[in-house]
Amino acid sequence: MAPKSSDQSRLHSDAPPRKNRFLSILLRLGILLLLLTPLYLALASYTYEKNKVVVIVETYYTSLELQGPTGFSVSASGAEPAESDKALLLPCFSKMLENATRTPAVPDTHTTSYRVTMYKNTGESETFNFFFSPDSATAYYGDLNGNLWQTRGVVAEAFLNSIFAFEIYPSAIPPTLTTKENDAIIPSELSWSYRTQKGDFADLTHLSTTTETLVYGIVNDVGFDFSLQPSRYTVVIRRGETVSTFASSDHIQLPPLNIGEVLDVEIKAFYDSISSLPYCGTAVYRFQMKVVVAADFSLDAPQKSAGDFFLLTCKNVADINKLAITAEPALGSAPILFQRGELVYAAIPAGEGNRKLTVTYGTTNVHFDLTVTPIQSTRPPLASDALRGNWDGLFDGTLDKLIDQLAADSDSALLTPKKLFLTPGGTQMLAFGDQIALSTTAQSPLELYRTSGTVTALSAGIVKAVGQNELLGNYVIVDHGCGIYTWYCGLAEIHVGVGDPVAVGKTSLGLAGKTGLGLAHEDSVVVLATLGKALLSPACLREHAVTLP
Repeated sequence: MAPKSSDQSRLHSDAPPRKNRFLSILLRLGILLLLLTPLYLALASYTYEKNKVVVIVETYYTSLELQGPTGFSVSASGAEPAESDKALLLPCFSKMLENATRTPAVPDTHTTSYRVTMYKNTGESETFNFFFSPDSATAYYGDLNGNLWQTRGVVAEAFLNSIFAFEIYPSAIPPTLTTKENDAIIPSELSWSYRTQKGDFADLTHLSTTTETLVYGIVNDVGFDFSLQPSRYTVVIRRGETVSTFASSDHIQLPPLNIGEVLDVEIKAFYDSISSLPYCGTAVYRFQMKVVVAADFSLDAPQKSAGDFFLLTCKNVADINKLAITAEPALGSAPILFQRGELVYAAIPAGEGNRKLTVTYGTTNVHFDLTVTPIQSTRPPLASDALRGNWDGLFDGTLDKLIDQLAADSDSALLTPKKLFLTPGGTQMLAFGDQIALSTTAQSPLELYRTSGTVTALSAGIVKAVGQNELLGNYVIVDHGCGIYTWYCGLAEIHVGVGDPVAVGKTSLGLAGKTGLGLAHEDSVVVLATLGKALLSPACLREHAVTLP
C-alpha cells in the first residue's frame, strides 16, 4: 500500500477544531438571547400598555342610611318611586355633598345631628354627620376624620321641609300627659302637625299610640299635667254607673276614693291652629286608674260648744301644704295644721253658729256639717264694781290686737299631754261665757280665779312670752303645741323667762296679784286659752284634752 500524502494528513487533523468553533458560536448566541429576553419583554409590555384601550368606571351614590338624634332611622335608594317621600333623600344628600366648601367649625345654631352613611355603586361607603337648624336652609357636615364642610345655597331646604326632619323642630314633639305620680300616659289616638322651616305645617307620621287599656296608679289625686297646655280639653271619669264630666276650667273633684277602686278615664285634648303657635293637633287618652292610696278624713265629734274646737284627723295625706279646709259661712280663724307621725291633724275653732266644712285634698272632696251650741251661763252677771282694770278692752279690739301679735301662727311641734289644762288653785269667779255687767252686758272670753301666792304651770310646755301690758298686767304665755297657748295674766311677779320648760303643777310662773285685769280688792289670776288666733274656752281643754298617738 502506498503511503498517504501530506494534504490528506492535514485534512484529518483540522476536522475537530471546526466543530468546536460552531458549537461555541451557538452557545454565545443562546447566551445573548437569554440576556436580551427581559429587554424584549419590557418593550413588549410597554408597547401593549401604550396601545391598549382604557375603560374609566363612573362612581355614584346608590343608597343611604339616615339615623336621627332620637333614634329614628330610614333607608332610601335611587330606585324609590317618584311619589314616595323617601325619593328626595338620596338626591338631596348627594347634592349637599357636591355643593360644599370647607369650614373650620359648625355654628352653635346647628345643634341637631343626623348620621348619614352613603353607599356607592363600587361597593364602597362613606359616613358623615350632618348638622341642621330649623331657622336656616344651610347645613354643615363632617366626616369621621374631623373635616368639616358647609353646604352652599339652599340645598338643605328639601330635607328640612320633609317628614324625615321632624327631630329638628321642637314643636314636632307631641304633648305628653302625666299623672300626679309622674306616670306618662300613652295616647290612644294622636294627630300632630308642626310648622317647618318654610312656614308650612307638616304632619308627624312617627307617632306612639296604643289600643291597649293601660292602668295607672292613683295616690289620692286624679289630676293630670300637660306638657303643652291645650286650647281646651274634656275629662270623663266613670265610677261604675256614675259618669262625671269636667271641662278645661273645672277642678276635678270626686267623692272620697276607695283603695282598690278602678276608674275609667277618657281625656280629649285639642290644640287649635293659631298663627302664633308652631303646632296643632288632637290627642285622645283612654285608660284606667286604680286607687292605691286614698285620703281619709274623720272628725272627733260633729257637735261642739262655742269656744271649743273640732279636731280633724287626716290619713294618707303626704303633703300637708296641699290640704285645703274651707267653711260656709267662713271660719272666724284659720285652722291649725300639724303632723304627728303619718297622720295630719287640723284643729278648727268652733266659733259661733253652724257651718258646712269642706276638706279638699287632690281630687277628693269631703263635706262635714259642724253644729255649734252656744254657751249657757249659769251664774248671775259679775258686777263691774267687783272688777279691776279695763274690761271694756276685751271687746273694743284691744285684746284682738294682742292675740294677733302674740298668739300662735302654726304648730310648734311640742308634744301635747293628754290632759292639757288643769283648774288653777283658788275660787273661780268668772268662767268663759259668763255674763259681765259692763256698759253693755257681754260674755267673758276668759276665766278669773281668786287666789294668792304661787301660780304654777297648769300643763307641760315651753314659755313662749312674758311681759307687761296695760290690759293684761304682768303675763306669762305657755306654748303646749298644736297651736294651743295658755295665758296667765294679772300677776304680781314673774318667775320664768322665754324658752323655759315648765312642768305640770311644779313650775312657778309667778305670784298672783293686782296688775291689769282682776278682782278689785283681792289677789287674782286671769286665764286665757288660744288656738291659733282664736280664743278658746279653757273648760274645753279640761273636758277633752288633745290626745295624739
